Formats: sequence, structure tokens, C-alpha cells
Amino acid sequence: MCNLDGYYCLMALKIKPPIPPVAITVFQISQMVVGTFIQCAAMMYYSEEAGKCGVHYGNLVAGGLMYGSYFALFFQFAIKRFVLTPKKEDKKVE
Repeated sequence: MCNLDGYYCLMALKIKPPIPPVAITVFQISQMVVGTFIQCAAMMYYSEEAGKCGVHYGNLVAGGLMYGSYFALFFQFAIKRFVLTPKKEDKKVE
């Protein structure tokens, strides 16, 4: 996450970072996919070994909902920003 913090710090300072914005968004989406997968795997382990798992089921559900909702938000952001919004060169200046 340190890289993302540095990226947003540079953006706030109006300094263009060397990493394209789409790369940061892809990184964030992949992070949420991995987090969601880990949460689902932990929930499966919990259901198989309920007596041996030191985590409460409610925490697993909350983590899954958190990662899933962040994935949905980042995915929606990516579609709106990089797919549906025309590029600056395509906009006509009158």
C-alpha cells in the first residue's frame, strides 16, 4: 500500500507520477480479488474445521463483504473512468 500512498501524495501535490492511473486501478482491483478469494477460502476452512478455527464467523463474513464491496467499487470506477469516459484527445475543442 505504500506505493499507492505515494502515488496519491504525488497527485495531491500536482506532480505527475511515473505510473499510469490505469495500472494503479488494476493493482487495486487485483488486490480486492485476492482478498475476496482469501476470505472465501477462510470461510470454507471454517465450515470444515469449525472447532479448530480461532476466528469468529462474523469476522469472516464482514471481511468478505468488505473486500467484495471494494472490488465492486473499484471495478465500477475503472469502467466509468477508463472505458466509458472519452480520452482527452477525443474531445472536441470549440
